[in-house]
Amino acid sequence: MYLSPQKAAQKYDIHPKTLSWLANAGIIEAIRMPNSKHRRYSAASIEKYWGRAKERVTKNAQVSL
Repeated sequence: MYLSPQKAAQKYDIHPKTLSWLANAGIIEAIRMPNSKHRRYSAASIEKYWGRAKERVTKNAQVSL
């Protein structure tokens, strides 16, 4: 499923410019709409990225005593 920048931003609580940056960096998948500069972002690739990002945060948040 591909989402508009606005819908993806709302669903995943991420800024549309961040989505654009991630797509430009090749981190998430995006397609350009025919005859347009508008993009649609892959929900699966955002979820995959977001899961990895949350894992890193959790690992970094662990405190050793």
